[in-house]
Amino acid sequence: MTASPAASIHIYSSDNSHAVNFQLEQIFDLDDSVRLRQLMFVKLHKSKDLLLCVANASTSQSLRIYQQQGVAGFQQILGESTLPEAQFISALELPTTQHQFLALGNADAILLVEPQFTKL
Repeated sequence: MTASPAASIHIYSSDNSHAVNFQLEQIFDLDDSVRLRQLMFVKLHKSKDLLLCVANASTSQSLRIYQQQGVAGFQQILGESTLPEAQFISALELPTTQHQFLALGNADAILLVEPQFTKL
């Protein structure tokens, strides 16, 4: 009997324009769960931040967001536990106002989350 590998997200990078040689940069471990997970990258236009958003990352967090922070890589900035489990996640943009949202949906509701960053 063999053990199945633990659920995780692997982040790779490449230095060349042909993207031939990839180097493993980071690994994010996730809970072993049968819940449907979705992940997506979102580039915020106003702040120029690159986010990695993971729906249902764990049984206690329905939304986890990582922010790309230069040489430090992706760092977790949000682990939300009050939102319900999401069956889908999507990025939405209102072009007239330049607002960007994350839409998390399930059979009961669609929730809109707006990332906001303030420079201190």
